[in-house]
Amino acid sequence: MPIVNAAQFVNLRGMTAPDGKKNMKRAIFHAITCQALVFAVSLNGLMMCAPKKCAGTIPALWRLNKMRTIEKTVYQFSELSDDAKKNAREWYRGCLDETDYSYVIDDAVNMASIIGITVDARAWRNSNGFTGKTPKIYFSGFSSQGDGASFEGDYRYKKGAAAAVAYESGNDATLINIAKRLQEIQRRNFYGLRANISTSGRYYHKYTMRADVFDRFGERVKDDISEEILDEMREFARWIYKRLEQEYEYINSDETIEESILSNEYEFFENGEIAC
Repeated sequence: MPIVNAAQFVNLRGMTAPDGKKNMKRAIFHAITCQALVFAVSLNGLMMCAPKKCAGTIPALWRLNKMRTIEKTVYQFSELSDDAKKNAREWYRGCLDETDYSYVIDDAVNMASIIGITVDARAWRNSNGFTGKTPKIYFSGFSSQGDGASFEGDYRYKKGAAAAVAYESGNDATLINIAKRLQEIQRRNFYGLRANISTSGRYYHKYTMRADVFDRFGERVKDDISEEILDEMREFARWIYKRLEQEYEYINSDETIEESILSNEYEFFENGEIAC
């Protein structure tokens, strides 16, 4: 690209043919040299405005090095309009993740142990050397077909399970009925049944679970007994899912989100966008 100096630039301004019509070649050369001049000026960091005729060729290019300060008012959540508050709540919902369900998962593992279910766990180790275990409780939710919860583990008879789970759960009717039905199945089979609970498939709902049930001698039991045990394991998985769904609805409710936003004193622009 040719580079011209300021004097050459001035000499090129407004060149026209004798008859008053613009000379096409000169107009093209004017545009090229005009861009070259402004480009050269921009690279040198100079605050120089191109002539009006040139500015029409490459509008506003000379402003690239011009800095501006924009002042914007920020608002507390309570000061926003209804539409802006909606935007602010949606921003906060986008910050939530599955770690918010850890309390529900831990509670489910505890209730399972009272009933006689030992939920399996997978060990993990992160890049910093920390280790731990995560219960094999799987779920997806909460509004699509195929959503649900499932788990893997073992089940054995637990004496006094119904009374214990009633006390620990605050008389949760679903858990009490599961414990009572399991106790009745065990009574008919001399309290010797044990089951291995596994999952299969890419979904997480209760129908992905299966139960391999054995008697006290290690022999597989009849299919009807296996189905009875499996039904109760699936009912417990359904209970887990309902608890997860309740937690999801609570965490994502407008009231809970607004409380969190206010307690953290977040500030927003007028349209509800977070002011970082």
